[in-house]
Amino acid sequence: MAGQLPPGFEELWEAIVKDQDVVMEYMGGSAPGSVRVVTPLGVTEIGGRIYLSAFCHNSRINKTFRLDRIASYRKYSVR
Repeated sequence: MAGQLPPGFEELWEAIVKDQDVVMEYMGGSAPGSVRVVTPLGVTEIGGRIYLSAFCHNSRINKTFRLDRIASYRKYSVR
């Protein structure tokens, strides 16, 4: 797959495979720097850019997120 994957992509891939939610800080979209809880569904490449397809719990819809605009992410855990 062409393009650059952010550090920790292995953990994101694990979340996709295990159907685990992720908390991420996203620097794109209408609210740059917002923290979102998402359920990752898959990764795809479009026009040389890599995107994460995910259900966004904040917006309650499926969205795509450019991986290079994800500033940080971690597995979501309810305490």
